[in-house]
Amino acid sequence: MLEVAAGAAEERHLSNIIFRHGYAEKLPFEDASFEVVINRYSAHHWYDVGQALREVNRVLKPGGALIMMDIMLPGHSVRDIWLQTVEALRDTSHVRNYSSGEWLAMANKALLVTNTIYCWSFTHG
Repeated sequence: MLEVAAGAAEERHLSNIIFRHGYAEKLPFEDASFEVVINRYSAHHWYDVGQALREVNRVLKPGGALIMMDIMLPGHSVRDIWLQTVEALRDTSHVRNYSSGEWLAMANKALLVTNTIYCWSFTHG
């Protein structure tokens, strides 16, 4: 995946991008390295979300922002179990989806200040 992304950046002559392989729970960057950290549909693959969020907090500059997009549990126990099961069967690297309340609790525990949360519900049909 990194090779594909690097190739796409090269095709577009984007020379200010560095691609690194690493783990969310142990980011290979110095403290206060980034103004913005963006995560798009990978958090449900993390083994230790709390540690990953602490790492995000560590690499963010003061006043920096975390932008996250991921699948969230619907908040109904039967649907939650169903979604977890479907995701695990569909993708063996899937670890867990979380509810909005669980995300808030984990962000607060990682000392990330939550200013704005947007939740979108997508329906099919």
